[in-house]
Amino acid sequence: VKYGVLAERFDSGMEDPLGGGMQLKAKKGYLIKNGKLKNVLSNLSITGNVLEFVSNISAISCKKYFDMDIGMCGKGHEDYIPVGSGGTYLLSKAIVGQG
Repeated sequence: VKYGVLAERFDSGMEDPLGGGMQLKAKKGYLIKNGKLKNVLSNLSITGNVLEFVSNISAISCKKYFDMDIGMCGKGHEDYIPVGSGGTYLLSKAIVGQG
């Protein structure tokens, strides 16, 4: 990766099922310059369209073992559904903000 961001430790996110938008928030990440991890970044958000993000995946790491966190998603106790987060690294185009 010539220039990009490696985001880790995601702690929340949302997806708009009607519009296809998404937003993911990560506690930690790194700036990538010329294939090397540089500055540590905190409070990152990744936004974009789910289908664009998925269609722009150009690489998937071969990490065999990774952590999966279990959680719940919903707007109220009647809407909650089980969800999970975790997995291998993906390389895709996205808009990243810090703040």
